[in-house]
Amino acid sequence: MNTDCGNLDSITRRTFVGATGASLGALAATLALPVQALAASGKPAVRYPLHIPPLADTPTNYALQAAPSVVNLGDDSQASALA
Repeated sequence: MNTDCGNLDSITRRTFVGATGASLGALAATLALPVQALAASGKPAVRYPLHIPPLADTPTNYALQAAPSVVNLGDDSQASALA
């Protein structure tokens, strides 16, 4: 719909009725909402705002363990390492 109303002498009835209908529709939609819906509330818009769900399931029965061990460095030399 052409709603260019720069020159009021050339406005058509179709443009006027379309613009009036859109304005009244927007006004009716605004008045249909309660005032509390328009005001910002203290609650966040989402349930967990910082929660990012994991992409894959993590195995819960695997635990990382650090224990001293001996590493062969070659030439029969041994070294202690935390693995």
